[in-house]
Amino acid sequence: PKPDPNAEKKRIHEILKTGLSQIAKTFDNSAYAYTKLDLNEKELKELFDLLQNYPHLKYINISQNEIQDIQTVGSIPHLLSLNASTNLINSLDVFTNPNVLPFLQVLNLSNNKIKNFPAIQLPRLKKLNLNENSIDSCEELQGHPALEVLELRKNKLKSCYGIKDMPKLRELYLAENKIKDLHGLDNLPALQTLHLRQNLIKRIMKPFPELTSLYHFNLRENRIAEVKQIKKFKYFTSLKSATIIGNPVIDELGDAKKEMIILLPQLTRINKEEVTVEDREEAAQEVRDRIAAEEERLREEEERRKEEEERLREEEEERKRQEEEERQRQAEEAAAAEAEAKAAAAENEGAEGAAAENEATE
Repeated sequence: PKPDPNAEKKRIHEILKTGLSQIAKTFDNSAYAYTKLDLNEKELKELFDLLQNYPHLKYINISQNEIQDIQTVGSIPHLLSLNASTNLINSLDVFTNPNVLPFLQVLNLSNNKIKNFPAIQLPRLKKLNLNENSIDSCEELQGHPALEVLELRKNKLKSCYGIKDMPKLRELYLAENKIKDLHGLDNLPALQTLHLRQNLIKRIMKPFPELTSLYHFNLRENRIAEVKQIKKFKYFTSLKSATIIGNPVIDELGDAKKEMIILLPQLTRINKEEVTVEDREEAAQEVRDRIAAEEERLREEEERRKEEEERLREEEEERKRQEEEERQRQAEEAAAAEAEAKAAAAENEGAEGAAAENEATE
């Protein structure tokens, strides 16, 4: 025999009743009603339309079940918080209706089967948790006027495009995705925490995002290998905390904390450690030592340059002396040859004259 859907609905309703608590005045103060529903880990697969019987609920927890469809949640007009994590939900479409859940402030849909991130409405939403889904793009999001915390850890994102136009967003968690750069982050004037651990970032490339309030930047376990990429953190003028543990550049830096203090003196926390007065003094001494070493190197280089110039000058003088000696030698040889030629000519001339005399006498 086929299972009786009404019987299943009744069974679910009985389970639902056991999760009701926290009686309080209704929204219009006209009566009292249950405001909290906790159905965590009840092996539920469907909610039917039962929530419509409890329109005054403000807090709903249906986490750790096997629920796929949460359309019925949209019928709770004054809901403030919804935890539907660890289910089989595959769509956010219910939240694209501007008339649905106008007072919702906290939404947890982590560890579900969601692939798309559409332009959700929920005008008073402050915290949205979409960790551990299969979202590969945020380009349809189109911003949000009230969102303060957005969590998208362990998804399939390849870029940050679409994460923009959120004037109140303070915290953004994008760890364990496949993001390669910061392009796409735009108009996030309140963003203080940017968490990008375990992505594929090698470079901080221009154009840099305008993150004027950024306080903490976590790039742990990415692929940054060049010190010059760390220097680019200076662009974020409000930055006070940075984490780069697990990047290849750590080996190049050596004493990472000291080097980052030198590169980014505005930081007060580096790789999850506070920057102490002693740390700053040690870094300052290192800078002084390096300046002294550089000055000594330049002095030695100048001395070597002068020595080389003196050597070249002496070589040039010796060359000229040798050239002059050679010129004089050649001139003397030429003069001697000329004198010798003249003498030979005179001798020949004398011999010819004598022969002519003898001939005339005969």
